Amino acid sequence: MQNTIKSSLDSIKLTNHYLVDEDTLVNQLLEKANPGYEKRQKIKQLATKLVESVRSKIDQMDGVDAFMKEYDLSSKEGIVLMCMAEALLRIPDKGCLLYTSDAADE
Repeated sequence: MQNTIKSSLDSIKLTNHYLVDEDTLVNQLLEKANPGYEKRQKIKQLATKLVESVRSKIDQMDGVDAFMKEYDLSSKEGIVLMCMAEALLRIPDKGCLLYTSDAADE
């Protein structure tokens, strides 16, 4: 997949389009990014299969998966918990501060 993306980008040669009209270039890129109806159907079938597989094993989940099942982001509680988690990620801990100050001394 990554080789396909790289070869698609190589064939476009973005540096040659430095001053090209943006709408024209975006339309060309969209055409190249469109996998076509058959490929989209295969992607949809695979996605459906993966979701059904996860849902069938939902009772076997533990840890974060079980927590996310209990407090879905579509619920008020889930949104509150996500906001709290985001806030906690923004608060540096002592280890982070010590590392930063040690690095600054070097």
